[in-house]
Amino acid sequence: MDRRCSQSVRTLVFDDSDSDLPKSGQKKELSSSLGPSSLGQSIEEKRKAILHWTRLAQDRKRWRDREEAYTQQWADTS
Repeated sequence: MDRRCSQSVRTLVFDDSDSDLPKSGQKKELSSSLGPSSLGQSIEEKRKAILHWTRLAQDRKRWRDREEAYTQQWADTS
């Protein structure tokens, strides 16, 4: 299922045109009142979440790089 999402300041539009689900309507609009700010998430909480996911991505990249280096070292000694 391919879902394309375009986001503007006030609305989110989900395009299900490539979806294999039955179509009740091609586009569904959600008002911005459903966005994260209305869920009581402060700017500080958003910043912390972004930092968390950034660090997680950096850690995963470090581990992937180490694994590649180890695999290459093992292949060179074989």
